[in-house]
Amino acid sequence: MKIIRRIITTIIAILFVLFSINLLKSDYIKSNVLSRYQGVFSTSSVMVDDVIVKLSNITNINLTSIRSSLNDTLDGAIGPEELYNTSSEISKGINGIITLTKQLTGSETLPNNAESGIDKVLNALLIYRYLYLIVLVLAGLQIVIYIIKGPECKIPLLFIAQLLMSGTFVVIYILYFKLFKESVMDLGIVLTPYPYIALITALPFTYIKRFITYLFKIVLMIVHHLKNKLTGKKRILVLGIISIIVLLFFDYHFYYYNAYIFRKSHERDISTIKTSTSAIYSDKQIKELLNNYNFGKNYDIDKIIKDSYIIPGLYSTRSINSKKKLSSCTSMTPQGVCIAKDYLLISAYCSAKEHNSVIYVIDKNTHKFIKEVVLPGKPHVGGITFDNIHNNVWICGYDGNTSTAFVNCITLRDIKNYSLDESHKSDKTYSYSGAKPLGYTYSYPVYSINRASFLDYNDGILYVGNFVSNLEEFTTIQAFEIDSNGALKEGFASNIRDQIDNYLDDVDNDRYETVSKKTKKTLNEAADYLLSDNSSFLMPCNVDFINGGAQGFTIENDVAIISQSGGPSDSKLMEFSNSGKNNDIIKTTKKAKKTYILPPMLEQISTDEGKLYLCFESGSYAYRGRLNPIVDRILVIDY
Repeated sequence: MKIIRRIITTIIAILFVLFSINLLKSDYIKSNVLSRYQGVFSTSSVMVDDVIVKLSNITNINLTSIRSSLNDTLDGAIGPEELYNTSSEISKGINGIITLTKQLTGSETLPNNAESGIDKVLNALLIYRYLYLIVLVLAGLQIVIYIIKGPECKIPLLFIAQLLMSGTFVVIYILYFKLFKESVMDLGIVLTPYPYIALITALPFTYIKRFITYLFKIVLMIVHHLKNKLTGKKRILVLGIISIIVLLFFDYHFYYYNAYIFRKSHERDISTIKTSTSAIYSDKQIKELLNNYNFGKNYDIDKIIKDSYIIPGLYSTRSINSKKKLSSCTSMTPQGVCIAKDYLLISAYCSAKEHNSVIYVIDKNTHKFIKEVVLPGKPHVGGITFDNIHNNVWICGYDGNTSTAFVNCITLRDIKNYSLDESHKSDKTYSYSGAKPLGYTYSYPVYSINRASFLDYNDGILYVGNFVSNLEEFTTIQAFEIDSNGALKEGFASNIRDQIDNYLDDVDNDRYETVSKKTKKTLNEAADYLLSDNSSFLMPCNVDFINGGAQGFTIENDVAIISQSGGPSDSKLMEFSNSGKNNDIIKTTKKAKKTYILPPMLEQISTDEGKLYLCFESGSYAYRGRLNPIVDRILVIDY
C-alpha cells in the first residue's frame, strides 16, 4: 500500500506542476480573463502606441506615422507566455522610438524626464523575461525532485519562482500606469489574475504530502464504513450512488473537453474531397427549435424554413490546406451573410486553422449551392457585405503580425469567374493547379479600430464594427465613405467630439440613463484618439458607440439592427432608431426600441428587399458537440 500511495502521490504532485505551468499559456485565461481588461497584457502593441502618444505630446512632434512600421513584428500578446514572447520586440520598438525622437528634437535627453520612466518599464520587462525562464527551469527541477524523492521536497521551488514573477508583473503594472495613465488609481490589480494563479496552483506544493495522506484517509474511512456498517441493499444503494457521481463527474469533463476544446482545434478525417450540401438537422427539428423561441407568435415558421438556406460545407468543404494542397476541411465555421445580385454569399473560416477561409456562393432563387471561393490565408471573415452600386463584395480581415484590422474587397465579376480546379495526384492527396485563392481587388488597413469583426454596406457607406466579449465595455461601429470608383475615401471624423459632448450634456441633464465616470472617460478618450492627427490613414466619417457582444449590424430604412451573442447563451436582435435626432451615437442594450430573443451563436445579419438574413455559427463541427440549440441554415424573416 505504501508503494502505491507513493506512486499516486508523486503523479498528483507532478500534475500540479504541469497544471501550474500550463496556466501560463492557458486559452481559458486568455479568452475569459485577460482579454476583458485593457492593460499591460491587452496587446504588446498597446505599450508601443502609448509611448508614441506620450512622446508626441511632450515634444509636439507627430510620430503616429511610424506606428505601423514599429509594430510590424508585434503579435497581440495576451497572457504571461505571450508577453514573454513579445517583450524583446516591445523593448526594441520603444528604444527605436526614443532614438528617433531625440534625432527629431536635436536633443540628447527627452523633456520632463520621460526617458527615465520609460527605462523603468523596460527594465521591469527585462527582469520579467528572465524570471519567466527561471520559472520553467525550476518547474523542471521540481518534477525531477518529485520523481527521485517523491513529494518529500519541503522547498516549493516553483512556488517561490512564481511569487517573484508575480511581483514583477505587479511592478510592471505600477510603472506602466504611473507613466501613461498618470494615476495609480486606474491600476485595478484585483483584475490581474497572475498573482492568484501563482498562489492557487503553487501553494499546494508545500502541503502535497499532507494533502494526499488526508485524501487516502478519507477514502479508507468511507470504504471501511461501507464494509462494516452497511449491508445488503443499503451497501449496493450507496455504492451505486457513489458510482453514478463518479461517472457523472468524468462524463461532464469528457463532454466539456470534447465540446469546448477538442472540436475547436481538431478536424475529422475524411477521404472525399468535396463540399457537402446536405443539412445537419431536418426541417422538423428546426421548426421545433424555433417554436421554443416563440417564433410562431410573430412569424409563419413554415415560411421561414421554406425561405431559408441550408449552409453548405458543414460536413466538409473543399479548400486549400497549410501545405497548399486541395483537401476537405471539416471545421468550416460560418460567419457572415449577404445578398449580392442573384447570389447569397456566406463567409466561413476553419476553426482548426488548417485551411484557407472560403465564401460559399448559393443561387438566391433556387437555393442551390454553386461553388466555394477560396480566400487568401485564414482570416476570421467575421463579416461580408455587397456594394450594389459598384458590384463589390467587402470582407473583414485582420493581420496578426501587425495587429491591424483590414477591410478587403473582391469584385462580384471575379467571384463569378473563379473556379477551384483540381488535379488528381493520388487517392488521398490533391493539389491545386490553375486555380488558387482569389486575390483581393482592394485591401485597406483600418487603424481606428482594433478588429474588423463585422460590416455592412448601405447607401454609399461601409460600416465596420468591432466585437468585444465583455458586455459592459464600449466598442464602435465606424462609417467609411465609398468613392465613385468603389474604393474607400480617406475621411475624417470631424463631428465625433461634438456628438460625444452633446451626448454627455444630455446625460447630465437626465435625458438618458446614468453613465458612470469611467464610461464618460472611455468615450472622451475614444474621441481624442479618433481626432488625433491621422490624416495619412483611412479614417471614419462617422462613429457610433455600442456595448460589447455585438456580432452583426445592418440598416433597414431608418432602423439600425444589431445582433448580440456570446457562447451558449441566447442571442439578441436589437432595433435602434437611425434617423434625425433619434439617431443616438450610443447604442446600448437598454436603448433598444425592440429586442428579440434568438438561438445562441447568432453572427452576422443583413437585409435585402424587406427580408432579414440571420447567420448562425452553431452548425459548425467546432460547436455541434455542445448542448445548446443548433441552427444549420441561414434563417430568412420578412422584416
